[in-house]
Amino acid sequence: MSRAPVLLLTLVLAVPLLGGAPPADAQAGPRDCVTVEAPDGNEPPCNPHLAQPIWSASHRGPYAQASSPLPGPAGPAEEVDVFHDFLFDAPIQIQFSTPYADGRRVAWGSTVGFDGSIFKFDPETNSFIDRFSPTLEGGEAPGPGSISGAYNLIDADDHLIVGREGAVEVYGDAIPGDRMSPVARLHQFALPTEALCRDTDKLVGITMAADGRIAFATELGVVGVVPRQPARMNADELQVLSLNGDACTDPAVEDDQLESVSNSIAADEQGGIYVVTSAAQYRVDAPDGAAPTLTWRAAYPTDDAAGGTGIGGGGRLGVGSGSTPSLMGTDAGDDRFVAITDGRDLMHVVLLWRDDIPAGWQPIAEGYDPRIACEFPVTFGEEDAESSLSEQSLLVRGNAVVVVDNYQQLDPVLGQFPPQFAPYSQLLSGLPGNQPTGLQRIDWNPTTRTCEEVWANPEISIPNGIPSMSAATGMIYGIGSRDGVWTLEGIDFETGEAVLTVPTTGFPSNNSFYAATQVGPDGSVWTGNFGGITRFEQCDPITQTTCGRRLDPFEAGLGPFPTDPGGDVVGSPSAEPQPDNRPAPTIGRVGGADRVATAVALSSRRASADTVVLATGSAYPDALTGSPLAATLDAPLLLTTAPRLEPNVAAEITRLGADRVILLGGTSAVPAGVEQDLISLGLAVDRLAGEDRFATAGLVADTIGIGDVVVLAEGANNDPARGWPDAVTGSGLAAGLGVPILLTTVDVMPFPTAERLLDVEEVLLVGGEAAVSETIAAEATHGTSSVIRLAGPDRYATSHDVALEAQRRGVDPSVAYVATGRDWPDGLAAAAAAGGVGGMLLLVDGIDLDASSWTANLIAQQDRVIGHLLVVGGTAAVTPDTVARLEALVR
Repeated sequence: MSRAPVLLLTLVLAVPLLGGAPPADAQAGPRDCVTVEAPDGNEPPCNPHLAQPIWSASHRGPYAQASSPLPGPAGPAEEVDVFHDFLFDAPIQIQFSTPYADGRRVAWGSTVGFDGSIFKFDPETNSFIDRFSPTLEGGEAPGPGSISGAYNLIDADDHLIVGREGAVEVYGDAIPGDRMSPVARLHQFALPTEALCRDTDKLVGITMAADGRIAFATELGVVGVVPRQPARMNADELQVLSLNGDACTDPAVEDDQLESVSNSIAADEQGGIYVVTSAAQYRVDAPDGAAPTLTWRAAYPTDDAAGGTGIGGGGRLGVGSGSTPSLMGTDAGDDRFVAITDGRDLMHVVLLWRDDIPAGWQPIAEGYDPRIACEFPVTFGEEDAESSLSEQSLLVRGNAVVVVDNYQQLDPVLGQFPPQFAPYSQLLSGLPGNQPTGLQRIDWNPTTRTCEEVWANPEISIPNGIPSMSAATGMIYGIGSRDGVWTLEGIDFETGEAVLTVPTTGFPSNNSFYAATQVGPDGSVWTGNFGGITRFEQCDPITQTTCGRRLDPFEAGLGPFPTDPGGDVVGSPSAEPQPDNRPAPTIGRVGGADRVATAVALSSRRASADTVVLATGSAYPDALTGSPLAATLDAPLLLTTAPRLEPNVAAEITRLGADRVILLGGTSAVPAGVEQDLISLGLAVDRLAGEDRFATAGLVADTIGIGDVVVLAEGANNDPARGWPDAVTGSGLAAGLGVPILLTTVDVMPFPTAERLLDVEEVLLVGGEAAVSETIAAEATHGTSSVIRLAGPDRYATSHDVALEAQRRGVDPSVAYVATGRDWPDGLAAAAAAGGVGGMLLLVDGIDLDASSWTANLIAQQDRVIGHLLVVGGTAAVTPDTVARLEALVR
């Protein structure tokens, strides 16, 4: 019995190799890159803005090489288990998250068939966690042949970002950081007019650019970049470049006369973005937040321009190259290329210089662009081949390129499918009379500066899926077909010989149907297919006696899948809706006739308290620093606005049985008469008051205790409508985390704040640059290890982002306190109360909920999570209609 060799992998934390600082409001910022020491040393640079599981984007990463340093199954076939999960959508494009706090990952999948669902899957237990159906959420199902959802990635915040035809969508955990929580759509950025060449245009491919922005290309040649953070993914921050230029607006130019894009795109570590159209390869540069600009264009050979057939030729069914550009050259001394297939009936692999063309370099043939370094015919080993075609992108490793044959044989009954029916023909591509055969490896020789064939295997069949390669096992993996049975094929990378064949079944459920094959972080080979996911796992025959399992739902029945009373699989199109057995969420309101009465009403929900925090209700700075103090002391935050203590405040303090009151601010904030009234009630009174609001905030922070984390927010603004919105949200964050909040001006750091930041490890800066400038952010880093800015385009988007950050750090998402974002007093009292019970604070527009769509959407996304929602404020602050709409969102 043969055994796979043991390979020692080393994980190292690497200095990020990609240029550009993270955006100021990055939620988690770029991660330290996790790299693996591959045996061949041919690893592309790591992008720190992606999740770090080795394979986190379509074609693996921005270089689009589809090769991995991780080991896959080595065989023999009887020691490889096959698991199939039927998910009622197809095909599944799979990516893996960064490990969660428990060290485990999830697999995310987007789909291009049926309703374009998003799936979340537990790879360790081989179990389905959740499905999000865009059509059930008011979206549109992809049309036949659509590649909407085919390209996706997972960013450094572990958000799944999916390219749809008309939008970029962001998905994540409904409870941030909870591996088993449901799927939530966090943001949907519909492409505006300026991102489209024409009304008929649509998004095709996406990738992660070097500076952490999402780069995309549309079918009619618009290249765009937009921040990946949901709060910044909007039209204001979108930057675009049209490759078709003025032709987009020329009515004399038909759509089919424009250069078109039918594949995804690649990106390098210098800001380069690589797009192949029906006529040319482009490099566009957009480094460090800059707008995209054209660096070069190089036409590649195509027979279509000279009257090619366009069927079974022209590279990809008559529309030019069939490949996403793949980048070659990973070390400093390597020649650096873009690798594509061209547009001729007899397809060629073409390498183009991606940086400067070497001095003295001459075109390889008359009429060729000098940027073309080499071309090599793809014959798949047939000497007299006149045509070849590949629907799939290239596999690249080092100086090697591997291309797979997708030219289907003439079907005995149906003949050759025309181009518009190509997706349907793929359903039959595994049939013996229809399956394409052939695989070829072509290498760049840096000594002769030419391309050479290393091997060609005309017998192997990988009909329609995208193969991948493991440098650790030296094998190419692809979903093959032998005599009508779908297989996993393992091909020796050096010789081209098939060394592993794992049969599955002939059922359509094992048809990869355009999906990518990839080596997962667990050492298994994963692929989407027509209806779900198939995983091939190397088993240990010593510890596992069931090696050789073939688990297919069509073969073994649907027993493992939950069914509804009618017998349909739960989640299938025919299944009956399942009852929601969650306890109904509790929804309430606490409010009073004014801000003082509202704070008293909120306090009255508790039975008792030893201490009360009392602040002025006439100005926000002292009260907002008091919210985390009150939460830390398990005390209510009460307000006062009069020269003497209000009777209802005095009565509430007496009811609580408190023996101590902490006053915030000097006598101009809380008058001496109020203090005297408290003493007359037999209470111990402490006053925390500095020379100004910044000094008072510092004293409050000292009382709470300054640890590793503090919140920083704007504490002064000449505009009475500004200054407080971000600070109120920040106060809720501080209260929930039990940490202090310190105050600053927009561009000058007060000394009491600066001295308390010296030994802090992390600053959570709440608010955009208009509230707290980059100068302050930079100054805050002098004594800290990191500054994380939490900001959105408006106060409600900031509230949304802060709530998610709070949840990531352990605040309970099932408890939500909601207050108006039009004024500050209710929000500060609510911040203290929410923090006291470990819940989160959300600001809404109490008059017009639509004006606070960010927080409304968050509540809707977490409707299965929120168990208790409390509205703080009277009907003038939050109208009955708004409360009714909030109730509808969580029920």
